[in-house]
Amino acid sequence: FERMYLNDKTFEPAKNHEFLPKIYMAIKMVNPKFKGFIIQTTATDFLKLNDAVLSCVRYVELGIESFNDNILKAMNKPHRITNIEYATTRMYALNERGFDIKLIPNILVSLPGETKKTYQNTLRFLNDVKQITSHINIYSLALYDNTKLSAEIEHNESDKKENSRNKSWSNEKTDKWFYEEVLKFALKGVKNAN
Repeated sequence: FERMYLNDKTFEPAKNHEFLPKIYMAIKMVNPKFKGFIIQTTATDFLKLNDAVLSCVRYVELGIESFNDNILKAMNKPHRITNIEYATTRMYALNERGFDIKLIPNILVSLPGETKKTYQNTLRFLNDVKQITSHINIYSLALYDNTKLSAEIEHNESDKKENSRNKSWSNEKTDKWFYEEVLKFALKGVKNAN
């Protein structure tokens, strides 16, 4: 294998990330093709990682969700757009210093409060970071039983489906427009990269 994926459930809450450089070297000794780690984390936690750890990271999957503070706050997200901007600015700076880190933004469709204007803010952000973006993960918000969010948002059974953009609280036409814009943007980026 050339890369190893570490999600935030196993990566950031513990201090095991401090061992990544040693683990990287140990893997490299038995597998010279190994290029580094893919990590999933938040912008806030990414900013806490030191250069030694990031020297063996090739992809950073960040939970952006929405580039709008009012929506992030309503969803009780641990970051704001300032954290996201600092994290992506740091990625650019690290790459200028010879690191090879690509961004994978995780974006959510159908968050309560999203409008065409808020979606445009997220599209603008994606355009601003396209030089360091590998690809984009786009998901539809799903409400799971027995979660705080499912208790806060009035919903029906179909709102629990992960693969459905059609949520009872959102504007289906606007959500579809945003989803298609992200896909067009992502496909254009891939096309330009080849």
